[in-house]
Parts: sequence; structure tokens; C-alpha cells
Amino acid sequence: MSRRVRGLDHATVIPLSGGDTITVKTHLNSGETRRMVTRLYKPGPTGESVIVDPVSAGMIKVLGYLLDWTFTDHEDRPLVIRHQSEEQVIAALDAIEPEDYSEVLRAIEAHDEAMARARQTEKNGRDGAKQSPQISPSPSGAAGASNGSEP
Repeated sequence: MSRRVRGLDHATVIPLSGGDTITVKTHLNSGETRRMVTRLYKPGPTGESVIVDPVSAGMIKVLGYLLDWTFTDHEDRPLVIRHQSEEQVIAALDAIEPEDYSEVLRAIEAHDEAMARARQTEKNGRDGAKQSPQISPSPSGAAGASNGSEP
């Protein structure tokens, strides 16, 4: 199993209502995850502590995962976000209906949770139970000696 996350060529298409879809990164790599977590925090009022910015948390997750979508404007022209700057993607997200943004966010959060569960299952083995490495039998067991419970 490779420890490297696949690049942008490894994406997942998620269906939304109305026949639309979003295309998201299947997994975030450690750098993307670190940048996303870093953006969640800002200095507290005293400058000593950090607090989570709850208003930005959803947008930060969406920006971390979202690659593309099939959304169009009122004239049925694509709302292009693929390969656009973060500012342009934010502007596009800000321009859609609040319910549509919430649907995108919920889909990305569900995807993130599903990928976390899949990674955990993969780490723990096929059945989800933690697999210990196989160990060699003890010398007494290998020689056929009793472990002390038999006469």
C-alpha cells in the first residue's frame, strides 16, 4: 500500500439534486489537510489563544475538496470553477442559493466522513477488526511441551 495520496487525477463525482454533480478530491494529502486545519484557527482576543472560526469552517472544507461542478447560470452557461483562483471559487460559491451551498457542503462532509471510515477499515483489515502481525510460536509450543495447564 502506497503512503502517497493520489493526485488530482483521483477524483470522485458526487451526485446532487436536480441532476447536478460536484467533483471532489477523493482524499486530501497531509499538506492540504494541514492548510485546511490552519485556516480554521485565528488569534483569540488576547492574541494568546486560538479559537476556531465557525463561520469559515464550512467554506474551508468546501475549498479543500471541491474541484468542479455542473452548475450553470440562468442562461444555462457553465459556472466555471475548475482551475480558477480561490477568490473566483469563493465568488461562485457566494453567488449560488444558500440551499445549494448547504447541499454542496453536506455532500463534501459526507464524502470526507466516508473516506475517513474507508481509510480506517483499510488500516484495520478487511473486516474492520484490528489485525496484529503474525507472531512466531513460543519455544515451548514449538517443541510440544506443556504450558503448565496439563498434567
